Amino acid sequence: MNNHFEASSDKYGAIDHVGAYASAVLNGGIVAGPHVRNACLRHINDLAFGEARGWYFDVAEAQRAIAFFPQWYRLRTGLNRGEPFTLLPWQAFVVGSLCGWKNSATGHRRFNKAYIETSTGNGCSTLVTVLGLYLLLTEKSPTPEIYSVAHTQEAAKEKHFEAVYAVNNSPLTASITCSVNRGLDGNGVFRSFSYGEPLRRIKPTTAIIYHCELFNRANLLTKLRKNLNQTQPLLLVTGRAGKAGSVAHQWHCLAKAVLASEQSDDGYFAFVCSLDEGDDPINDESCWEKANPSLGHTMVPEYLRRSIDNWRYGLIDRKVWWRFIAQRNFGRWDDELLNSPLYSPPYKLLNR
Repeated sequence: MNNHFEASSDKYGAIDHVGAYASAVLNGGIVAGPHVRNACLRHINDLAFGEARGWYFDVAEAQRAIAFFPQWYRLRTGLNRGEPFTLLPWQAFVVGSLCGWKNSATGHRRFNKAYIETSTGNGCSTLVTVLGLYLLLTEKSPTPEIYSVAHTQEAAKEKHFEAVYAVNNSPLTASITCSVNRGLDGNGVFRSFSYGEPLRRIKPTTAIIYHCELFNRANLLTKLRKNLNQTQPLLLVTGRAGKAGSVAHQWHCLAKAVLASEQSDDGYFAFVCSLDEGDDPINDESCWEKANPSLGHTMVPEYLRRSIDNWRYGLIDRKVWWRFIAQRNFGRWDDELLNSPLYSPPYKLLNR
C-alpha cells in the first residue's frame, strides 16, 4: 500500500515519544495516577524482557503513527479550531504503544484489545476516531474494515461526521485518493453504528467502542471480538468511571489487574487515568491531572473549579453532584465512592 504518512519533521523523528513519556511519568516529571504509572512501568519492563516472549517495539512505526495526526488532521472545535492535531504526551504514548509494539515472528501488531479510560473532556473520542482513520489508510490487510459503535444513533452520526470532517479538511487530501468509506486502495471501509443496530456479516480489522460505560450488555463487544479479522485484529474500547459491575467496570478491573501484573495478557493494552487513594480533588488541584491528562488543553481547569463550587456551596444536591463529578471528572467508580468521606452521611457538614 502506498505510504503518504512518514514522519517528516525532526520534532517526531528525533526522540521516542512513547519512551520519553514513560520515563517522565516514572521520574515524576509528569503527574499521573497509579494505573498510568503501571502502564509506563510495563512498557519499560517489556523493552527489557519482551523479546523473550516474542515482542519488540518498533520506534519508527510508533513515530510514523504519531506524526500522522498533525500532518493529516485539523482540529474541528474549540479555541484551536483549524490547527494541526499535535498529540499531547499521553496521547502519543497511547498511539505509539498500539502501533509500535509488534510480534517478532509475524511483524503484526502485538495488542488485539485496548481499553482507554479518561475523565470526560480529555479528547479521547477524537483520538481514537483519527487513529481509526490511520489504520484504514495504513492497514496491511487488503480490505481494511474499521467499525465504530456509539450508544445512540445521534452519537454514531457525530463520530461519522468527525471522520468525514477529517478527510474533507486534511491538508493531504490532494495527495491521497480516499474517503471516509475507503482506504487508499479503494477497498476499505470506515462505518459508524449505534448500539442497537444489528451487525451482521462483518469482519472488522478494527472495532472502536465509544463510552462503553453507557452500554448495559456485554454481548455486542463479545460478538465484535469473535468477528474480528484474524490478521491484525484490534478491539479498541473507551470508557469512563461509572457503575460497579457494568461492562466498562469489567474492562476497568481487567486493565488494573494486567497493569499491576496480577494477571498476564500480553495482547491487552490499557491506559486508565485515576486518582491515587487518599487524593483530595476538592482541596488539592495538584491531583487533577491524574484523572485529566489533557488538563490545560481540552480540559479547562476553570470547569472543574465551577463543578466543585457547585458541590461546595450546595447549589445542586451535594450527594448527587459529588457522585456525578467524581465519576465524570475524577475517575471514581461506585465501589470507590462508597468509601469516600465526601459521600458518607456527614457530607453536609464538610467545607461549610
